[in-house]
Amino acid sequence: VGGYLLISVVGQAPAGKLGDIIGYQKALYIGLSVFMAGSLLGYFARSIEAILLARMLMAAASGMIVPNASALLRTQLPEAMLPFAYGIFGATMGGAAALGPLLGGAITQMFDWPAIFLLNVPWVLVAMGLILTTSKKQTGRNAGRLDLRSSLLLALAVGGLQVSGLLGEAAHWLDANIPSRNIVNLSIGLLSAIVDNVPLVAGAIEMYPQSAYPELGTDAFFWQFLAYTAGTGGSILIIGSAAGVATMGLAGIEFFWYVKRVSGLALLGYLAGAGVFLLMEAMGWLI
Repeated sequence: VGGYLLISVVGQAPAGKLGDIIGYQKALYIGLSVFMAGSLLGYFARSIEAILLARMLMAAASGMIVPNASALLRTQLPEAMLPFAYGIFGATMGGAAALGPLLGGAITQMFDWPAIFLLNVPWVLVAMGLILTTSKKQTGRNAGRLDLRSSLLLALAVGGLQVSGLLGEAAHWLDANIPSRNIVNLSIGLLSAIVDNVPLVAGAIEMYPQSAYPELGTDAFFWQFLAYTAGTGGSILIIGSAAGVATMGLAGIEFFWYVKRVSGLALLGYLAGAGVFLLMEAMGWLI
């Protein structure tokens, strides 16, 4: 989990800059192609090493896809539609995080775990087709070069937070002072609006080791809900993720413009998605 998130987050800044140089459509094609390659590798994998390699490829591809998809909206739509578009973008990501565990569990029971990887392939092909048929050609690309030093500093910062134990101590405080683990998860999601979700998820994993909490196995609802909250809460403020920070630079989005036009919709989407997730758990629809 930590490795996937770390690669995805650290890769977003240079991937976003690459899209700024070669065009967001081309960057998306590259990211989607790599994601499909990783999915196919995961489908045919029969060893843990191959599965890990597939997941790392998918993580690097997601780092390419997210910032360039977000930046592409800015170049394709009039400014009056951008708040609505970014609201839909964030809500879609939140909905995918909420429905993913349900869909993945159903597919695993109906078929087998490799089918989870194979399911990505048609969606990738659909996304490529939509980019080809609906997006306008990008003009006025910015010249420049990749800033790998900033990515290295980001990796060191995220890794430092992950191994320092500070966020683990904060997570223990939450567990001791907040009676409901669902509220803890919601709090982590809100906190991810200002702190990257990689160290937050690492802190949650440290807070609830399976040796001390055997009821929280790998398929427990707590982790499914955490995947939703930590994965989508960062959209409430654009600075809550590396993709958001990269998009600020790539698409020229100002922080207070985002707060005024998008944050309210993102917060409503986050809370609505959390409500749906909790309802699905109460109804026994999550596997």
